Amino acid sequence: MGQGRVGTAPLRAWALVVGYVGVASALALLLFFALADPFGANLRTWSWLGPANDVLSMVMVPAQTIAMVLLWHALRPAPVVAVLTGLTIVALVAGAVVTGRMLAGEATLDTQFLFAIPMIVLMFATLLAAGLRVLRDRRHPTVIGRRTARWAMITGGAGIAAMLLFALAYAFPAGSAGQLAFFIVGGVPGAVAYVGYPVWWLVLGLRQDAVTYLRTYEEEDAGRHR
Repeated sequence: MGQGRVGTAPLRAWALVVGYVGVASALALLLFFALADPFGANLRTWSWLGPANDVLSMVMVPAQTIAMVLLWHALRPAPVVAVLTGLTIVALVAGAVVTGRMLAGEATLDTQFLFAIPMIVLMFATLLAAGLRVLRDRRHPTVIGRRTARWAMITGGAGIAAMLLFALAYAFPAGSAGQLAFFIVGGVPGAVAYVGYPVWWLVLGLRQDAVTYLRTYEEEDAGRHR
């Protein structure tokens, strides 16, 4: 029973780091597309927002790695979460290395995309699996509240749905109405997931309902053994 309580404070602390840095990174990217005109000619004034997003995403990797391991520890036994966590960490490190090489002029944006896409899918899949673990299994204690777990499922599921819709868009000719439609439809859950992912970690670090859920479970378990 003590495993969940021991992991609560470190998990909350690292979740806050991931949340704050992740929100800053997401904001930098959104402002980059809104202000820098990345597909046009006016790139000078706000072009620094693109590299700022890349740097923040690299800075977030160590904190995200620690937070994900602590999250898995809090959810044990959770073999699916464990496997996805390991794969995601590998993808995060690889993505950070490629992003660093791109900023140094040693790799292209296309190469970064090749590493970023599986990394993003794994991030959302891990969050979805964590939410499912909490909602499906009441036999084991956890520091994650059920409301927070539902949010994890919505965010992770939206992210995976968006990536699938984006992938299907490439089945249509470039620039066609069908491809544009899939990009637009996929952009809705994509925006929800992209912003929701760092906010989820931020809320995990700030809210108190997770500890309440753990305490409630332990009180019920103690009552059954009296």
